[in-house]
Amino acid sequence: MGPGRRSHDSPGGHHGEVLLQHRGGTTVADLTGNAKFPNSPDAVTYPTYFELNATGDINTAAPNTVDNYGAQMLGYFYPPATGDYIFYLASDDGGQLWLSTDADPANKKLIAQEAGWSNARSYTAIGGGSTVEAKDSSQFTGTQWPTKDPVYGGAKITLTANRAYYIEALMKEGGGGDNLSVAVQDPNFVIDSTKPIPGQYLSSFDKASGPVVITTQPQSQTVNQGDPVTFTVAVDGTPPYNFQWMVNNSEVQSGAQASYNITRALATQNNAKVKVVVTGGQGSPVTSAEATLTVISDVTPPTLVGARGSASFNAVTVTFSEPLDPATANTAANYRLSGGLNVTAASLSAAPNDNTVVLTTSRQSEGTVLTLTVNNVKDLAGLTIAANSTIDFKTHVFATGWASYQRWHNENGDPGDINAFATAIADGTIRAPDYESAVTQFGGPWGRETITRRGCSAISSRLPMATTCSSWDRTTNRWST
Repeated sequence: MGPGRRSHDSPGGHHGEVLLQHRGGTTVADLTGNAKFPNSPDAVTYPTYFELNATGDINTAAPNTVDNYGAQMLGYFYPPATGDYIFYLASDDGGQLWLSTDADPANKKLIAQEAGWSNARSYTAIGGGSTVEAKDSSQFTGTQWPTKDPVYGGAKITLTANRAYYIEALMKEGGGGDNLSVAVQDPNFVIDSTKPIPGQYLSSFDKASGPVVITTQPQSQTVNQGDPVTFTVAVDGTPPYNFQWMVNNSEVQSGAQASYNITRALATQNNAKVKVVVTGGQGSPVTSAEATLTVISDVTPPTLVGARGSASFNAVTVTFSEPLDPATANTAANYRLSGGLNVTAASLSAAPNDNTVVLTTSRQSEGTVLTLTVNNVKDLAGLTIAANSTIDFKTHVFATGWASYQRWHNENGDPGDINAFATAIADGTIRAPDYESAVTQFGGPWGRETITRRGCSAISSRLPMATTCSSWDRTTNRWST
């Protein structure tokens, strides 16, 4: 047993699973080489059998979930009888299976691997880039197990009944399907080797067996109105766990989450009482102590931060200092443009971007500095922006010889459909690009890219030169800025 770990004194618990989210790669080395591995996982769960993203029904294989992540599953295996065992691995993408000669993780040995990928629970077939032999501990010739199988060349794994053996599986997913599971053939064929190892032969690595106990209570917290706040609890005992979070004795969240997050604290939530009822794999549910949420009321009215025109010359994106009240933010009469332009509509973006308003305007002239005046717009606390607040921005201008190159990395809620993406660029609701520059030719070496016209804000211009906000305008057959 490793230092700092809990007792594994009895089987019948559940196997621990650690999920690590990050981008890039399909090999186990891409997982283990990540800075978060192994001590900073993004999520920890406790499935009741040896399968990642388990459905809870061992007869139903886990579905595809997400892309670009890695997983580590670890715990203890309890053999039902003394004799020889064969372990099987299936994963998508690359995977490894390790087994210790005893309960100590320091003595773990590589006994099987998936070099490419396989379908879920596909222990005797491959999808691509792997071999069936490498996924079978008795035939994996690269095994580190000290005793070799004299017939098949892999590991001859002889285990003692009811002893704890540390076991660990790793997987790195790129794109497409994702899965990880481990099966076993025991000497008496008691365990179904076509399915993942059941929880009755496993226990978790970091939890003690027994009734659930709360080791760290939710803590009272004080936050400013509109800020996020998270309550957490730490528990021990036989998993899996269910956490029923309650606010003022009303149920608000139930599931495997040991934390409860309030995205935006409201003034009405001041002095709210938060607690959680935890149910474990053994014993009766336990209820935490109550934590108090104190919300400090907002006393600062919203202000203007930035404004920019759009590629269509009939929209303005306005950024405020904080989230806004939808009723006042969506009132077109609260906005006025100089130059005789009309504001015909105002649309507040959805949370968490609800500090941004897109205005629909009459046709804007190119290369013109416009002044936007805002009145009567309120924040979520009901505070009103200062009367006649103003901000200047410059509309697009036409210039020859330059195109703007902008790149988005498909994250933070970007539109996935190309038509929706193009619309977001045209109406100005697209977020700031992850990378941009000015180029003298239409194209670049970066694969997928978008060339757009872009307005230059006098407040927060994101381009190095006002004359480098250009692209080809098919209507006028000119480069436009």
